[in-house]
Amino acid sequence: MNKQLNFGAAVLLGTTALAGLTGRPASADTITMTIVAAEAPNAFGSPSYSAWAANAIYAAEHGLSSYGTPGTPSYYQEVTSGTDSSNIVTSFPSWNGVANPPPPFSHELGNRLTYTVIVTDSTGADISLSELRGLMTSSDPLNTFGFTYNWSTGQLAYSGGTYTSPTNYSAGQVGLITGDLTPITSGPATQLVNELIVTGFGNALANTSSAACKALGSSQAAINCVEAQYKALMPFDITATFSLVGTPNGTISASDSVPFPAPEPGTLTLFGSAVAGLGLLGKRRRKA
Repeated sequence: MNKQLNFGAAVLLGTTALAGLTGRPASADTITMTIVAAEAPNAFGSPSYSAWAANAIYAAEHGLSSYGTPGTPSYYQEVTSGTDSSNIVTSFPSWNGVANPPPPFSHELGNRLTYTVIVTDSTGADISLSELRGLMTSSDPLNTFGFTYNWSTGQLAYSGGTYTSPTNYSAGQVGLITGDLTPITSGPATQLVNELIVTGFGNALANTSSAACKALGSSQAAINCVEAQYKALMPFDITATFSLVGTPNGTISASDSVPFPAPEPGTLTLFGSAVAGLGLLGKRRRKA
C-alpha cells in the first residue's frame, strides 16, 4: 500500500469518459498510478517486516520518500538502484549481505527489493483491489525474478508453477475512501474505494536458490555464493508493472524499473572462481 512519487517513481495519469462495464455509472475519472521501490526486510520470516510495511504505507499516504527510524530494519526509504547484497533473503540471520549481523538486525532474514503501488481516483469510489494485476520481469536472459500476481483470483504464477494466496484488503493492501478517516484493512477485495495502497510486491534470490549455496549452511560463504550468482547476471533491470482493469477508465498500467549495475572490475575477479563452482544457474528462487 503506498502513495506519492519520489526519486525515479513511475506515474501514469489516465482520464477517460466511458460507460462502466462493471455496472457502475459512466464517469470522467482521473486515475493516477504511482510506483516506488524500496529495500525491505524479508517478508517471509523477518520480524521487522510488518513494521516496515506500516512505515511504507504511512510514507505513501503522506508523500514521503522515507519514514521511520534510520539505522533500524523497519526504516522505509525509496531506492533507485540495487546491489547484489540488497536483494538476498536467507534461512538464517543476515542483513545486506552480512551473515549473523549485530543488533538491531540480528534476527532479520535478509533483504528484498519491494515495490509499492498507489492508485488514486479523483472522482469517487470507483476502483477496487480486485482490479489490480502485477507483473515482475528482469532483463537477464533467464528472467530470473519474473512472476505475475492477480488480486482478483489470488493466483501467483512463476516459472516453477502457481499457487494461490489471500486477496482481501489487509494491513499491506489498504483501501481509502475520501472523507472516511478509517482505512480499509480487511474485507473482500471487491470493496470500491478512492485510493489503493499496496506494498510487498517483490522477489529475491535466497541461499536455498541453488544446491551449491544451500550446502554452505548458515554462513557468510553461503551469502557470498548467492552474490556470485548476482554478479553472473549483472547488469540487469528488475521491472514492476501494475495494471488496473475493468475501471470506468478501462485498463491503465504503469511500470518502474530498478537497475542492478555491473560490478566493478576488481569485484568481478574476486567472485570469478565462485561463479565457476556454481555450474549452470537454475531458475529456482524465493518468491515474494
